[in-house]
Amino acid sequence: MNYYRKTAAVFIIIMTLILPFFLEKEEFTGVVEVERVYEESRYINKLINEKLDKTDNLSAEKRKLLEEKVITLLEEAAAEAAKQKNYTAVIFKTPLYRGGEDITGKIIEYIDRNYN
Repeated sequence: MNYYRKTAAVFIIIMTLILPFFLEKEEFTGVVEVERVYEESRYINKLINEKLDKTDNLSAEKRKLLEEKVITLLEEAAAEAAKQKNYTAVIFKTPLYRGGEDITGKIIEYIDRNYN
């Protein structure tokens, strides 16, 4: 009887140590180049052109509203991309960035498809 308890205890310990390797989910990070989104997105360019005044400048108020709208669009598109592709994080690309998958094109397509 004592032998079975020891065997069960050893089995439980071994399974406890090995199981996390089988259950571990691969993590992915999505990267978005915001400047490229501004340059290539038809919808965002349309928004910018609508907000421009006759001198081709954006007032501070218009710029703030436009930036808030674009940030909202980026957050929504990033959330959708994260949901579809199981990204654990979606970040904006900066010079200090290293690694991850560039999903800028997917973000641009999502914004243009859903808002045009």
